[in-house]
Amino acid sequence: MTNTPHYSREGTVELRLPGGWSVPWHRAALVLIALVALWRLWYVTQLELIGDEAYYFLWSKHPDWSYYSKGPGVAAVIWLGTHLFGDSVFGIRCGSVALSAGTAYCLYRLGRKLFGGQTGFCALVLAAVTPLFAIGGVLMTIDPISVFCWAAAALAFWRAKDDASGGGWWLLTGALVGLGMLAKYTNIAQLACFAVFCALSRQHRRHLWRKNFWLMTLAALVCLTPVIVWNYQHDWITVQHLWQRGALDSEWHCSLGELWKFYTLQGIAYSPLFFMAIVSAAVAGLWRGRRDERVLYLEALFWPLFLFYSALSLHKAAEANWVVPCYLSGFILATVIWHHWLGRWKLLAGAFVTVSVLVALVMTAALTLGAWWRLPLKKDPLNRARGWASLGAQVYELQKEHGATFVIGSDYGLASLVSFYLPRQPQTYLVTTPDVDNQYSFWSDYSDGFGNQSAIYVTAGEAPETLRREFARVELLKESYTVWRGQNIKQFKFYLCREYGGAAAADGEAQ
Repeated sequence: MTNTPHYSREGTVELRLPGGWSVPWHRAALVLIALVALWRLWYVTQLELIGDEAYYFLWSKHPDWSYYSKGPGVAAVIWLGTHLFGDSVFGIRCGSVALSAGTAYCLYRLGRKLFGGQTGFCALVLAAVTPLFAIGGVLMTIDPISVFCWAAAALAFWRAKDDASGGGWWLLTGALVGLGMLAKYTNIAQLACFAVFCALSRQHRRHLWRKNFWLMTLAALVCLTPVIVWNYQHDWITVQHLWQRGALDSEWHCSLGELWKFYTLQGIAYSPLFFMAIVSAAVAGLWRGRRDERVLYLEALFWPLFLFYSALSLHKAAEANWVVPCYLSGFILATVIWHHWLGRWKLLAGAFVTVSVLVALVMTAALTLGAWWRLPLKKDPLNRARGWASLGAQVYELQKEHGATFVIGSDYGLASLVSFYLPRQPQTYLVTTPDVDNQYSFWSDYSDGFGNQSAIYVTAGEAPETLRREFARVELLKESYTVWRGQNIKQFKFYLCREYGGAAAADGEAQ
C-alpha cells in the first residue's frame, strides 16, 4: 500500500508556546502525562470508594485463581497497591492512576509512530478531556487494566508485524492481550482486530498463515489458564454470568430503541461532539484506509469491538464502558481526519473542533470538580462515591448500641462499602440464598459461627422474608441518609436482626 499526502509525518517537531518558547512534542507529552497523574494522585483521596471498588478490594483479601465475574487481574493490582500504601482509598486507587498514565504514554507513542509527535500529543489531549477517561483514570475498576493492556498491545503489534528477527514482539503482544483478559474478557477482541488488519492489508496478509501470528494467539490464551481451571472447578459459572450479562439467555429481539440508548450512553460518557467526531472520522477512514495501512490499522482497532456491541445493543443496550478500548484508536483517527478537514473547510471544521473540545472540557470539569461545588443531587454521577464513610459510622454506632456482632447488606456493593468503612474492616455478609450470583457465594456466610447472635441489616428497601425466617425477630431501627460535607446523599433503612437461628425456637414455643 502507498501512503497518501494527507497522512504524511510532516509537520512541526515542537509545540510552539507564547513568547517564542518551544517544546519538543515528546517532552510536552511527558509533562502533560505527569501533571495529570499528579492531579489524580491527589484527587483519588477526595472521593470515597464506589461499590465495585470496595467489592474488588474484598477480592484482594480472598486471593484466588479467578472470580465469579472476572479474572484475577483487578484483585492483583489492588493487592499490590494496598500492600504498598495500606488498606486505604489511596492504596486501592494508586494502581488506576499508574495504569492510566501508562495508557496515555502508549497512546502518544502509537500516534507518534503512525503520524508524528503532533498527532500523538493531540490524541493525548483529547483523551485527557474526555469525561469517561478522566474518571476512569481515578476509579480502580477493571477498565484501567484493560485499556492499558489494549494500548500497549496495539503499540507492540505495530512493531511485531515488521519484526523479522524472531517472535519476541509477537509473544509480547499476545502476553499483553492475555493480561488484559485477566481483567476484562473484552480484550480477546483485540486478536480479532489484528486478524482483520492482516486480512485487509495486502502487505501483511501473509502473517495469518505464519507461526508468529498463532504464537501470539497462543500466548494470549495461555494467560487464561487460571480462569479456565477455576471455572472448570466451579461449573463454568463465569460463562453463565457473561451469557446473562449480555441478555443472551433471553429470546432475541431487535430494538432500535435499545441501540439508540447505547449510542446515547456513548455521547454522555465520551462527550456528544467527541462521539460524533470519532465516529465520523472512523467512517471517513474506511475509504482512506485502503490507501494507507496506518489508517487501516486504526480502523481495525476501532470497528470490530464497536460493531459487536452495536449489534448486541439491538437486543439490549451495552454499557458505555464496554467499548472504551476502541476509543484509543478513535482519538488518533479523529486527530488525523479532522486535521485533513481543517485544511479543506478551515472555518467550519475549526469551529466544530473548538466547540467539541470546550464541551468535553466543561463536562469533565463538572464531573471532577463536583467535589467542591454542589451539582443537583440526582444529576451528579459522583454521588456513587460519596457518603459511605457516614454510613459506616452509623452502622458502627448501631452495632455498639444493640450489641450486634455482624452486618448484612442488601447487595454486594453495599455490603462491601460497609465493610471497608467500618473500623478494622470486618467481613460483611449478604442474605443467604441457594443461588450463586456474585463472589460472596464462594465465601463463608453467617451460618458459620454466629448462632444466637444479632446483626444489623442495611438496605435501601425492605427486609426480606428470609431474614425473618432466620432470626428470632427483625425490627426497623431507623431510616436515615448518608451524608457528605453536610449534604444528604441517599436514604437507607437499618434493621436489627435478633438472635440468628432463634426463629425456629420461637416458632416451636408459639406452637
